[in-house]
Amino acid sequence: MIDHALDQDNVAQQVWFTGKKNPFMSGMQARHIYIRGHGLSGAGFILARRRSTYYKYTEVVSRLITSGLPKTFSGKLKCYHCHSAESIDPSGSADSHVFETRGVAFAQIVADELYARGYRNCTYYGYEGGIDAMPKDGTGGRHMFVRGFLVGSDGKSRNNAELGRVSDFRRQFTPRSVPTKRSMLGMLFGGM
Repeated sequence: MIDHALDQDNVAQQVWFTGKKNPFMSGMQARHIYIRGHGLSGAGFILARRRSTYYKYTEVVSRLITSGLPKTFSGKLKCYHCHSAESIDPSGSADSHVFETRGVAFAQIVADELYARGYRNCTYYGYEGGIDAMPKDGTGGRHMFVRGFLVGSDGKSRNNAELGRVSDFRRQFTPRSVPTKRSMLGMLFGGM
């Protein structure tokens, strides 16, 4: 992915969580941050490896902050993993640990959590569908694509079919406002 970014004249830097401030992260102001992992629709976590270690959204946010992300960051934070923009109705699911966030899209709950912790200047994105982790050759050149089940005009079905470029399936999320406590004066005079 870094080579692909460099081919497009973009600067890319991998930052791995160490538990300490990272100078690159501490200096971030208006760039793009990609949160990588494996995701499920409406899950409150991402997987580090398939069917392995998972990290709740609160841990992901804490790791960004611990790594030095400044509150003045005004760039784009992209939850770059499969289904990060997808919500589901978890009612009736036996997997309560997966849907503890009530099936809300991962990108939404990350946006809400960072906003609640004082990150008010950045924009948040998630992705619909199963996305390529690395660039691949396809329609229109070498890109990252969303893949899924497709029935062609010939009536034949194909799995892992190219559905479009990843950027076409990116969705922006606006943090939902955090409830604030009403002040004593506000309560006395009927305001908030």
